[in-house]
Amino acid sequence: MSERINRELYSTFKELISEAIQAYAAENHQANMASVPAQEQLTLHISKHLHGLITGCEDEIDSLWFMLDESKASESAIKSLDFKGRVDKMVDDHVVLLKMMQRSKGDA
Repeated sequence: MSERINRELYSTFKELISEAIQAYAAENHQANMASVPAQEQLTLHISKHLHGLITGCEDEIDSLWFMLDESKASESAIKSLDFKGRVDKMVDDHVVLLKMMQRSKGDA
C-alpha cells in the first residue's frame, strides 16, 4: 500500500475514533477516564460505533467483488467461441434479410 493511502487511512481512522469519543463524551458528561469501568465503557462505545461502519464497508466490498466476478464472467463469455459463433450467425442472418429486402425492393 502506498504511503499516501496509509496516511489517508490513518487520518480517516483517527477521525472515526474522534467522532466516537465525542459521542461518548456527550452521553457521559462526568466520565473519569482514569477509572477502569469508564475505560471499558469507552472501549465498548467505540467498538459499537465502528462495528456499523465496518459492517457497511464489508457489505460494499462484497458487492464490489460480486460485480468484479460478474464482469470477468461476461468478458469470458464474450471471448468464447460459442458467443462468436452466435454473433456471426446473427450477422449472417441479418445480411441475408437485408439482401432479400434489397431484391424485393428491386422487383417492385
